[in-house]
Amino acid sequence: MKHNLEAKCLHHEMALMKINKNFSLCFHCSSSIINDDSDNEISTIKPKKYSVKQENSTPIILSIHDTHISYSFLNKSDYIKIRLLFIKKIKLLCSNFKLNIKTYFLSVDYFDRICSKLLSFELEALNQISYFCLILAAKFQENGKKSIELKKNCVLSSYNYIKDEIYLLQLLNYDLHVFTSYDILIDCLYCGFIFSDESFSLKKMNIIYEKIVNILYLFSESRYYIDMTYKEISLAIIGFVRETLGLETFNNIIKIIFMNDSNDVEIYLLCLDKIKKCFKFINNKNNNNKQ
Repeated sequence: MKHNLEAKCLHHEMALMKINKNFSLCFHCSSSIINDDSDNEISTIKPKKYSVKQENSTPIILSIHDTHISYSFLNKSDYIKIRLLFIKKIKLLCSNFKLNIKTYFLSVDYFDRICSKLLSFELEALNQISYFCLILAAKFQENGKKSIELKKNCVLSSYNYIKDEIYLLQLLNYDLHVFTSYDILIDCLYCGFIFSDESFSLKKMNIIYEKIVNILYLFSESRYYIDMTYKEISLAIIGFVRETLGLETFNNIIKIIFMNDSNDVEIYLLCLDKIKKCFKFINNKNNNNKQ
């Protein structure tokens, strides 16, 4: 089905980067272009603001070979009981200090990774760790003033700040440059995951596109978040959105572009079930609160 969009990119051959025989990326609009068996061009359809040139020539998601191995926790059952409390706290601090959403997801990654190395959890210690994670993420992601402001205003009871920070950095293996679920999902939005040969409502697509990041933001609180890899989370949300638009969850083009091989599809469908369970719970909770 043809869709009329403003300022439609022509995907000139000189602007295409060949990924494989049938799949290319357009440098001008970041769209994915597939040539089917009959050599028909099938390109992605996106809201206008996502049809722009990206800084990275190759999207992150295309360079990730998903191992389907999430973080291994020494004491996952106890961590799940207290995780939500600290994720909500990190969200509140990000809001109060007007931090970038990338900073939020980075600090959550640091917090989850550090806690995966701990056998027991003392609330005051975790409180301090959550501050450190946010400050480290702000140092990495924000301008220098933000991290200084955080350090100045957060109630840190650390007697030796530098020593404690180094200890946490060691737990993180000094690996602060992480592609989070947010980074991968944003890549999917710019590459596109809805195609010109599919039938759907453009109005509904635009509305849903604006809510996709919020879906991830809400899901980051879920106990299922730490059960999945970041690519699994991102593609499960893409599948969730496609189903909302009345489209096949993962069609053959999605498999060609984003997945490692056909065996991955079943894993991503299982991850999609976790997304659905999470939002079914949220909807039920909201409905009960209204009663």
